[in-house]
Amino acid sequence: MASLIRDKDGKKRIGFNSLDGRPMTLWLGKCADRVAIEVQRHVEAILSAAAADVPVDPRTADWLGRIGDDLHRKLASKGLVAPRQTAKDVAAEGLLGPFLATYIASRSDVKPLTLAKYETARRELVAFFGFDKPLVSVSQGDADSFRRHLATGRGNRPRAENTVRKIIANAKVFFGGAKRLRLIPENPFADQKASILANSKRMVFVSRETIDTVISACPNAYWRLIVTLARYGGLRIPSELAITWDDVDWERGRLLIRSPKTAHHHGRDERMIPLFPEVRTALDEVWQLA
Repeated sequence: MASLIRDKDGKKRIGFNSLDGRPMTLWLGKCADRVAIEVQRHVEAILSAAAADVPVDPRTADWLGRIGDDLHRKLASKGLVAPRQTAKDVAAEGLLGPFLATYIASRSDVKPLTLAKYETARRELVAFFGFDKPLVSVSQGDADSFRRHLATGRGNRPRAENTVRKIIANAKVFFGGAKRLRLIPENPFADQKASILANSKRMVFVSRETIDTVISACPNAYWRLIVTLARYGGLRIPSELAITWDDVDWERGRLLIRSPKTAHHHGRDERMIPLFPEVRTALDEVWQLA
């Protein structure tokens, strides 16, 4: 969908067709091959998302938030992204759509999965209030209406309460940011309930027989390891899958697990689990392949 072209003088460019079929070129100048390849990959992701009318994937969204203004302007000039607004522009407008886009793009400190959740909440807010809704005009009553709207869901399928709470939690983050920037006097979502509730109806004991049937149906050793780590190792999937061979202590029978979801709590950024027989067997199978 996008091709990397290397010129004789060392300069590089990305060739692609716009959604209406027009050939276009994104000039990168002289840069390392790995940089050009990364740009090519993300351009393809942007084009694929636009063709399917869906948001870009979290990794590309994160990349767009981190790149410099010069490259971002080049992408915008080719219609691949909207022009980047400065905080001053957003403050001058005080509109919901531009503010949310700028705020999310500025959050280079959060993980891709969090950015994806931000994007979901952004779409819901803009769909309900409108892109040009002044931030200052969103009241506590509007926040109540938005919550009721979320709860109705789509069609005849109401949203689960925890799904509503997750979106409301991100709305609180957005408007809290607007308040700190002094764009609004108060956060209209401040008193909305957003803590996740325990749902005993979704709790079920997965028997050894069931999980072993699932493991036997996995297509390869890597998938068998993932399912084994989830069931027998108790890992969060996928956030705790960043495991390297250095984390495996074969001699002591231990495995180091890094926990990004709890890393902001003191002393809970990682934990050790035993190499249970099932986990050791699955790791050994992947080790042999590696």
